[in-house]
Amino acid sequence: MLGLVASYLLLWLYRDQIALRVFAWAIRDAETVILHEGLPRSGSRGFADELTKPHEELDGYLFYGETIDLAPDDARTLTEAFTDRTTFSSFMPIVGGMYACGGFHPDYSIEWRRGPLSLRAQVCFSCGQVEVAGSGLRTRYDLRRPGSLARLLIKYRRSRPVDSLRAVESLSRIRESLDAAPASSAEGR
Repeated sequence: MLGLVASYLLLWLYRDQIALRVFAWAIRDAETVILHEGLPRSGSRGFADELTKPHEELDGYLFYGETIDLAPDDARTLTEAFTDRTTFSSFMPIVGGMYACGGFHPDYSIEWRRGPLSLRAQVCFSCGQVEVAGSGLRTRYDLRRPGSLARLLIKYRRSRPVDSLRAVESLSRIRESLDAAPASSAEGR
């Protein structure tokens, strides 16, 4: 039984690493990088009001309808971060696949377009995870250092309620302090 579990874990980790390499290769030479801002979590205060605004669904999650153009330096920084394998660690779901935050709910979606190919990285700062998706690919990873990514993306807030943004900023500060922790303590997380 233990051998079966170990084999399953190795297959899981290997599959994720292959998917991440394919994703990195595909976005490396993207022609366009676009940002989508996520609606607040369903059931949160003001969510019903936010649903009255134009919105779209991407990979099962709701985002405001207005896309956000990124500054060229920020688009380059995001592409570099998402092509660097050290940005991620394999997602190991706890029972039910949810963390204490209430489950994955993306704050932002970064979309890379290259010809007919469109790939997205949906980022949830509450649980510090990213889901990469598009062209038949869909897998989730833990972010190793979400604080710097949060700092970069939060400045592009356009539609999210300020309360929702404050929660993301608070989590970002907490995660930032964790990011600064020595590598030995970060490995135990």
